[in-house]
Amino acid sequence: MNRALLLLTISTAISLVLPPGENGASAKGSDKAIVSTVSARSELGESIEHVNSVAFGADGSAFVLARSPARVIVLTQDGVYARVIDLSTERGDVPACQFPYDLAVDGKERIFISDAGTHRIFVVNLDGTRSVLAGTGTPGFTDGPGSKARFNRPAGLTLGIEGNLLIADSGNHRIRQIDSKGVASTVAGVGTAGLEDGEPLKARFSTPIDVCSDSANRRLYVADSGNHCVRQIDGDNVVTLAGNGQPGRADGWGITAQFNIPAGLVSAGTAGLFVADRENHRVVHIASDGTVRTVCGGRKAGARDGKGQKAEFNQPGNLSIAPDGSVWLVDSGNDALRRIQFPALAIHVGTPSVGPEPTASTTPETEHAAGTTHAPPGTGSEEPTPVLHIIVGSNPSWVPVGKSSVITAIVTTERKRPVPEITVTFTVELGSGRLAERKQSGQTKTDSAGVAQMELLEVSLGVNRVRVTAPNAEPETITITGGVE
Repeated sequence: MNRALLLLTISTAISLVLPPGENGASAKGSDKAIVSTVSARSELGESIEHVNSVAFGADGSAFVLARSPARVIVLTQDGVYARVIDLSTERGDVPACQFPYDLAVDGKERIFISDAGTHRIFVVNLDGTRSVLAGTGTPGFTDGPGSKARFNRPAGLTLGIEGNLLIADSGNHRIRQIDSKGVASTVAGVGTAGLEDGEPLKARFSTPIDVCSDSANRRLYVADSGNHCVRQIDGDNVVTLAGNGQPGRADGWGITAQFNIPAGLVSAGTAGLFVADRENHRVVHIASDGTVRTVCGGRKAGARDGKGQKAEFNQPGNLSIAPDGSVWLVDSGNDALRRIQFPALAIHVGTPSVGPEPTASTTPETEHAAGTTHAPPGTGSEEPTPVLHIIVGSNPSWVPVGKSSVITAIVTTERKRPVPEITVTFTVELGSGRLAERKQSGQTKTDSAGVAQMELLEVSLGVNRVRVTAPNAEPETITITGGVE
């Protein structure tokens, strides 16, 4: 058997059994979707908020990844809090997670987490102990032992049949993997953004943000968000499965269909894929014959339960299949977990394999240039906003910054002379409405040119705003010019 195929096979074997008279190729019955909202609360009455991802353990427990504060919430099959695992604080020499993006759970109920904020992959145990599986904390691209490997905003994760962990390395425009010995390597992608099919290491992606695998067909699927399409890696070939590279909304067949930032996907084996089409606020089914069809949502952004396209989502993201065959969805804009049932379909989920161990390897690493800084997962290219002038004072005002990825403060005197070694405090509020509750802050000192920067760990498609202060500066002599890179 081709080894490349083995590396791309998911451990959670998913098969789909149709009732008598149904056709597996066209997956009839996928349009009979029933959408509901998952209700889960702790004994203190706390609800789940700021969810990024959900996955399921071998015993049917749901593992919910929340980003603010960074934590994993483990739910019983009845939706009761079983435990909360903190990720927001340092554990000895192990750093805290800054922006946990996705998680996968192996057969030992170890939790693998991609952290786009620290550019690392963590492995977490149920008792809360945590270690770094791969990543140095510095964005870049390096294959090799986990302790020396580098990533750039790692996003979606999935476990492979041989214990490999597959990763959408969004900032490097590559699909990476970590094998059972903890060694990182590249599965597909040349490292520069683009849309090009062909040999895996010559293919081009643009901000891939999720991966899943079809064990029945031994294929890997990629949510290629910057290209607004779904890609397929089949052994020694990469092809565009659906979408034509342009944002839009259209059902159809293969490349005649259109998406607007596919943000999550999950395989239903021989019956095809379910895809979260984020900016179209819908869930799409791709049948094994290439037919693309909206199965729920899509009329407008909203928060309505119901059947099929009468249901409403707001920027749907991560998808996962529960032991009962339902599809769980992170409804990002509504900050909610949604459950999609397909009464006409019976989806069976296998037992996950054991993931890689966080051990050192003697395999020599391969160094690569770090490249340019890219926007956070799922945003695609961003339009810069005008330069902003903020007078330092005790009550600085909030200033809109649009969909920026880096906030730049240039500290100068009234005569435009740079002021080095001044501590600058950034406070950023992301999005509007309910999303405005998501805040980030940080401090840094200006360099010799008077420049200080804060890189956002998340970018909302709403209106972001920032305020910048320099506590040690004199208000009447210092002006901070805030802009975006």
